[in-house]
Amino acid sequence: MLNPAGLVFLVTASAEAASVSVLAEVAAALAVVLVIDAAVLSLAARVSSFLNGTVLLVTDKVFAFLLAATAVQLVLDGLSGTGVIHLARHS
Repeated sequence: MLNPAGLVFLVTASAEAASVSVLAEVAAALAVVLVIDAAVLSLAARVSSFLNGTVLLVTDKVFAFLLAATAVQLVLDGLSGTGVIHLARHS
């Protein structure tokens, strides 16, 4: 579980689990994410050898932006869930 999205999923799904069967589904999803992470990491060195520095830099910046957006969304959801702020829902 090496990626932030996987950690967010694990924490959120575990908190919402109401039964053992739901926890089993969370464990199964965790196993799938672990396999995908292992496959991506095992291929990362080979893929990065085909990319130049500029492409890697742009990719790094894009993923950093997505990670920051996820963090902001989690903070806003947490503040909204505790009643500190009220978020407008769009339809």
